[in-house]
Amino acid sequence: SKPIFFQWLKNGHVLNEDDEIKIESSEDVSLFTIKHVKLNDAGNYTCVAKNAIGADSSTVVLTVKVPLRWTKEPQDTAVKLEERLQIECDAFGVPKPKIKWFSKEGEIIGDKLRFDKISVSDKGSFVCVAENGFDQPLKKAINIYVNKSGSDIRLFCGVEKGSQPLYFEWKKDEIPLTISSYPNNFKISDKTDLSSLHINNVKIENEGNYTCSVKNDVGSDSVTVLLTVKMAPKWIKEPKDITVTMGESVSIECDAIASPKPTIYWRHLNTNENTKSKVLKINAVKESNSGKYECVVSNKHGDLLKKTISVTVSVPAKFEEKYALIHAKSGESAKLSCNAIGDKPLAVTWIKESKLDKRGGENYEIFDHVTEHGLNSELVIRSVKREDEYLYKCLAENEYGSDEKTVKLVVI
Repeated sequence: SKPIFFQWLKNGHVLNEDDEIKIESSEDVSLFTIKHVKLNDAGNYTCVAKNAIGADSSTVVLTVKVPLRWTKEPQDTAVKLEERLQIECDAFGVPKPKIKWFSKEGEIIGDKLRFDKISVSDKGSFVCVAENGFDQPLKKAINIYVNKSGSDIRLFCGVEKGSQPLYFEWKKDEIPLTISSYPNNFKISDKTDLSSLHINNVKIENEGNYTCSVKNDVGSDSVTVLLTVKMAPKWIKEPKDITVTMGESVSIECDAIASPKPTIYWRHLNTNENTKSKVLKINAVKESNSGKYECVVSNKHGDLLKKTISVTVSVPAKFEEKYALIHAKSGESAKLSCNAIGDKPLAVTWIKESKLDKRGGENYEIFDHVTEHGLNSELVIRSVKREDEYLYKCLAENEYGSDEKTVKLVVI
């Protein structure tokens, strides 16, 4: 029988109208509307109907679907023969997506692209697909380049004329090469009037000035050659995704080895701003600093190395206003407000000697309203009494920090 009173709850907590929620009730129907659905709107929603005789309720589960986006987007990769390789590919969405790799022949490889020992036949194109049966699948094609082992080189040092016996000596960057000091891939062979330096599987560290000296009992002579090793860039310090708290400073290093010396720069993909340095420095991080950053390494002898990372800026709970003074007349209602900003989930607790119950009390109610940048919590005292005059505190907390605000209520 009428009148019937309706109440809506989310996960057991009473809901009230705000900028995002609209509740329309008639004599026997109540309509609950969420204007702009967000991920944190997911949950159990309960409608409670009451009249003078009794009460009943009904609960529904709201699942929020999130469009697919890359969290680890695969990139072209260069690798040496017989090295191990695993290329990461991952995406986020609701429902959770499944990851599949396809070979160049279109065959399904599985959810991971892994090679225990790279061979020449492993080079080519591969495609990563992320799909959840709801959105258009994400697809990314990449290439794997297999570099053959370094080439060999032989340096010769001979004399046109000179009395025997002849004594040869090799130096690299003015440092003598002896059997005990030179690398394992070096071999020196001496003959009567000829010496050779054989470098097997040339590496970047073998680059430098090589000097051959020859002497006999009458005199000496020498010759120097510059050995330049050409190679595509290779990661020394590959950048990774990072999460940093707002206000802190961060340095992200990106470094590679190559010859000639590579150029390294950072690009903020959200703004296309470039930083010509291998270290990306951000002082006093702001929310606008979040987003995708790409480190690019290149030289004229090889393909570009690129790595895109995500910089996530976490915002700790904070009150921009630390103190408020509220005047209220005895017998009238008073509204005390605490507007917190910070990353969600964000919780605000009211304290008067001890914590106040979120569900309300004999003479007060607490209303929480989700805002664009945080949460606004209101403590409403229905009929103010002299003993309600107090220094109330509200505590805001999230995963990254906490803050406190004081609200003084003066009863007049």
